[in-house]
Amino acid sequence: MIFPNLDGRPMSYWNLMARGFHPALKRAGIRRIRFHDLRHTYASLMIRNGEDIVRVSRLMGHANASFTFNVYCHMLPRKRDPIGDRLASLVFGNKMETDDDPETELAFSSAENLGKSA
Repeated sequence: MIFPNLDGRPMSYWNLMARGFHPALKRAGIRRIRFHDLRHTYASLMIRNGEDIVRVSRLMGHANASFTFNVYCHMLPRKRDPIGDRLASLVFGNKMETDDDPETELAFSSAENLGKSA
């Protein structure tokens, strides 16, 4: 990014930080961060919001999407893995309801009976 000074030339980094960026952070009540952190915030928010990693990579100007993936893979939305439900079906003969209905509780009677017979 290039920000012009009053003469239309690129503003020096130190001038931008001292006169613009850091005072703006202070006025907004935001802790002091590096200017480059804005890039990471942008990419993280886009990826967390479900934007395609290849598109984010191109917008960021990265050489390839694998670089973007390696840096931001922790931001990718995770899908619920149904392995716990399958295990519960095998052990207890029912499906655990964990994410679909917060009011639903697992009936432990099967587990209690299993413990008594052992």
